[in-house]
Amino acid sequence: MFNLSSAIQPSFAMPDKFFRAMNNQKTPFIYTLNAVPIEKKEFTTKCTKQLNEKTVDELEGIIFTKFDGEEPPPKYKNPNIEYLNWMERRTGIWKTSITISTSSYQFTNTSTINELKQYIYELENELYYNAKNMGKVFQKNFKKFSLTPLRSQLLISGFRNECFKNSKFRLSGTHLRYLYFQGKKLVEFTNIVNEFRKGLDTRIPAEFNTPLHLENFITIGHTINTEFLEKEVPMGFTPDQLKRLLITNGTFDDREHLKMKIVSELIKAKIPSVVFDYTGDWSKLMRYFKGSRYEDSFLHFKFGQSFNVNLIYSGIQYDSNQLEYLNYFYDVFALAFKAQKNTIELLKKTFTENQKLDTRSIALDMTVKLNFTKNYYSENLLNLFNDFLNQSVFFSDKALEFENDIAPLDFIKTDKTVIIDLSNLKDLEQQSFTTFVIMSKFIHYINHSHEYYKKVLFIPNIDIFFSQQYIDSGYNQIHFGKIDKLLAPFIANGFGLVCSANQIHRLHPNVFNYLKNIITFQTTDSRDIATLKNKMQLQELHSSGYYSTKRNYTYQIEYLMSMRNFEVIVKRSDIFQPFPGEIEIKKIIKMLPFSDEKIYEYMGRQGYNLKQSEQKLLAKVKRTLFEKDFGIYSEFTDEIKKFLNNIKMLHNVGGLTKRTLQEELLKYTSPKASKRTNNKQKIKAIRNDIFELLLKHEYLEESHPLMASGTESTRTFYKVGAYYQRALDDEGQTKMNQPTKVDVELIFEENGQHNPFKAILAEENPQEIYFDDSVYNDELAEKTGDLNFAVFEIYFYGKQQKFEKMLDEGKNVMNIFFTSLYKAYTQNTGANKLKFDKVSHFVKYLAKNNKIPFTMIDLHNYLKKIEHILSDDSNIKIKACSLYDLVSEFCEKLLYYVD
Repeated sequence: MFNLSSAIQPSFAMPDKFFRAMNNQKTPFIYTLNAVPIEKKEFTTKCTKQLNEKTVDELEGIIFTKFDGEEPPPKYKNPNIEYLNWMERRTGIWKTSITISTSSYQFTNTSTINELKQYIYELENELYYNAKNMGKVFQKNFKKFSLTPLRSQLLISGFRNECFKNSKFRLSGTHLRYLYFQGKKLVEFTNIVNEFRKGLDTRIPAEFNTPLHLENFITIGHTINTEFLEKEVPMGFTPDQLKRLLITNGTFDDREHLKMKIVSELIKAKIPSVVFDYTGDWSKLMRYFKGSRYEDSFLHFKFGQSFNVNLIYSGIQYDSNQLEYLNYFYDVFALAFKAQKNTIELLKKTFTENQKLDTRSIALDMTVKLNFTKNYYSENLLNLFNDFLNQSVFFSDKALEFENDIAPLDFIKTDKTVIIDLSNLKDLEQQSFTTFVIMSKFIHYINHSHEYYKKVLFIPNIDIFFSQQYIDSGYNQIHFGKIDKLLAPFIANGFGLVCSANQIHRLHPNVFNYLKNIITFQTTDSRDIATLKNKMQLQELHSSGYYSTKRNYTYQIEYLMSMRNFEVIVKRSDIFQPFPGEIEIKKIIKMLPFSDEKIYEYMGRQGYNLKQSEQKLLAKVKRTLFEKDFGIYSEFTDEIKKFLNNIKMLHNVGGLTKRTLQEELLKYTSPKASKRTNNKQKIKAIRNDIFELLLKHEYLEESHPLMASGTESTRTFYKVGAYYQRALDDEGQTKMNQPTKVDVELIFEENGQHNPFKAILAEENPQEIYFDDSVYNDELAEKTGDLNFAVFEIYFYGKQQKFEKMLDEGKNVMNIFFTSLYKAYTQNTGANKLKFDKVSHFVKYLAKNNKIPFTMIDLHNYLKKIEHILSDDSNIKIKACSLYDLVSEFCEKLLYYVD
């Protein structure tokens, strides 16, 4: 409940719009206005101090008498009559108190205290949301008015005031705040909207051919029959339509919440997705499914914390098709940053000529180019790459993609729905750029591998990326074919695309060849309306009615412009005409995102230690003081240290002038600089830049040695500053904290037990493998039976409270199963037919050829979960039970497969 606390003149009140907005949002509210006219005595004592000079002059001789004026005050025969006339012109002065409140209720039939607490918690969340929303709506419609929330005893007074509709329930008054208004002003607060007068919601019917039946794979709401203004049939999409869907217009939150609804339905249908999250709010879905059987269906990774991206490499180790990925990268770079043709050509040339292919080295190449080749395009490109260098935690040449850490390609190698949180990037262009760099890695990977899950990709603000204005302009080399290049591979390989756009008219027309199903929220932009009218076959006036022959007009465009919250217009590829609907997203809207700690805890249960990954990433990309201070010239760090060490031995002697030091520095930097350019002027320019940085960061300090006379020299000399030693210490500490690169698999090899999952990546599987299915099937059935008995023994240990024994037996049961299966099969088939020289080759062959109900990704996920269970700090009983559940699931899948 809120109480009107102050008003600043001139103010403006629109209660009718406030009422209408609250009704449209279907939020219950109470608006209470208590106004009492005041007498002359109260006006004189309470209001006169607030009058402006003009009003004071008007009341001179009636209420006021001035003694300091040159002219005598006017005299009236009857001041009381003049006062009443003055009041009548203003319809009196009213002592006014206004309160607004909202409420929430729910009918329950609870049987336990916990259920009651849950209902109370839900009501509190709903009430908090309603109150916050009501306050915002009030501030938009009551200009220069402010509210005060009521608490404690004032809240009780406010409640009584609303119930009794007067202030007589307490001798000392309500204690609520009140203001004084003229009657003419007070009228503004009492405007009643037509909806209240009629007692019903008034809307103009809009004629749509709303279908009476829809084939749906998932549902997101209901259709609306606008002739009778009521809900009809469930509204949704078929599987094929979901893979080619565009959500447009409305607010960003409208579009994101609708996408969350779609993902929630896909989760229930066991279809995984990849979500690019620009706001950090998508963890709402993890809370939405908390406590359900779908609770563990998500993975959540935050860009710049859980993982980063190497822009230049594809993410495939030892990739022989790296140039193919770079061609995607060039197009993504151009579309994201709207680069001109000359800029892209310069980028390609720099990449081709650079041997290291790292960001800092490329930026240095751009810097040392000859003066006559540097222009607007190269400066623009250099600025972008310097931005990448300054955001090393996001875009790094030290990305951990090959070190068994979280990598972009992992997002399509798991059967879970992956949320990629890009909210650490605040610039929309960089978010869009990162999204399509990751998608380019996906495309390159699926072109050369079959080990991935077909997922639905959720991409925001696609109109920023595929801008019609940019693509159709003549000053770049991008054309509509680039849209095919970046979208067609996903459609061809069974992926889905659910994209959103802020303004549909900005999208290039070729995008609609891939996104043939459209959902639009309200829009009033004439350009968007024109595009939607064309793409959705909306009709605008001067047409015959569908339901009635008496009405000769349709109002579909007007309906589009006046839709309320949660209302949409849908165009499906299997129905020629569009139809209106109402989406069901209220429950998702009220959900709160997970905190970082909650996300760490959730991901820990999925087998990921995100805190450890974050620490490792930060340690890996941490820059030394040398790298921070010298930037693109940090490549010369060794030369700079040799130079400073040499100078340090001589600086006490004196005579180290600027010119002397520059000549000496050139001797150290020239050999490396000559490898980049043969131009002596540029080599000296590099030397000069480095020297200026040495002075700027106080690696070199000014020195004025004493002369024979005992006075300081006026000539400036230089010596090595104390900051140099600090930089050396920092470099040593940073290198000490760098994570050691060790190729470790998430496996267990205790007690000499051989692990069948450990495969060496550099080795290829042997060719021409002979496989005897009859022998294998017999051995698989027998070893699965042995596995089932082993799992039963683990269960029996649990009954006896032998939890340590459960852990000891459970952690090796999978390794024992595959090792014994390998040995039994090889012994029965004979060495002359055997080409499996390692257990790892055997297991990889089984997984690749569907001989077991698991992929290699599934097996590694099992091992990750086992490692997490064993490293967990919870009590031994919980760990043992969790491990038993995991191996039981593994065993059940094998039993079902064998049967």
